[in-house]
Amino acid sequence: MDLSKIKLFNLMQSNLNYLSAKQDVTAQNIANANTPNYSAKTLEKPDFSKFMNSSAGSAQSAAGGGLATTHKGHISGTHIANNKNGRIVDAESFETSPTGNKVVLEDEVMELTKTGMEYQETTNIYRKMMDMIRTSIGGQ
Repeated sequence: MDLSKIKLFNLMQSNLNYLSAKQDVTAQNIANANTPNYSAKTLEKPDFSKFMNSSAGSAQSAAGGGLATTHKGHISGTHIANNKNGRIVDAESFETSPTGNKVVLEDEVMELTKTGMEYQETTNIYRKMMDMIRTSIGGQ
């Protein structure tokens, strides 16, 4: 069964890829918290409605292309940060350190927590959908 043909699974995969890329950007901000003149970055949230309104194949290409797979059972991933709708931009900052650094660690930790919770929520929905499919085909 090719799960990428089910639009909801395709949407969840795209959201997980976006959240993973967002976590990377936030981690870079934390790593550069003491770098002079560093501006905190954020990842713009893409318009996921286009994934639901397109076929599975075009949603994959809209997400920036898939990664190489080594087995037919692997799910091809995407890197949403390369997507024109998921681009990295400077984050709004209300604080600037004397060195010109615009990273607020409290905000970054809150962003990490929020992103982690969204990721967990999406994986829980994914798991529930898989359970429903297994149940519908007679599995346990």
